[in-house]
Amino acid sequence: MIWWNERCRMPLSCTILNGAALIYGGAVDYKRREIPNTVPLVLIATGIASGAFILPRFLIMLAVGFILWLSTKITKEPLPGGDFKLICALTFSVGLPITLAILLFVGLGAIFMSIFCGLPLSRHIPLCSYTAPMYLLILLFSLSRLFF
Repeated sequence: MIWWNERCRMPLSCTILNGAALIYGGAVDYKRREIPNTVPLVLIATGIASGAFILPRFLIMLAVGFILWLSTKITKEPLPGGDFKLICALTFSVGLPITLAILLFVGLGAIFMSIFCGLPLSRHIPLCSYTAPMYLLILLFSLSRLFF
């Protein structure tokens, strides 16, 4: 069965592969505070395999990369390289609206966890560890819209 997500036009197999890569990357990021290079590679490969037009995805990925680079220059706060690669590859794979939704929920999750655990809110969180569950939540929300 091929199921097409109406938002990012991605086959279910690519969506599941993205989820598995993000879960793996989240576990490694939580333990070692680094995102394996296989995670962005899988995300880019599924973006190519989805059958959508590659040039618009590539241009949006470049625009997001430029905005991230510009934000580091303006704030003078470095963005870890793994986080940069993850956000750009996720944008290429699932598109800008879903990436923005994921990042919104990641920010809310980081705020909730800092309040719940009593930790200071800092900018440097294990991003992939927060991204994986938020991606899965958005995936489940998209799937529930198919059946209900």
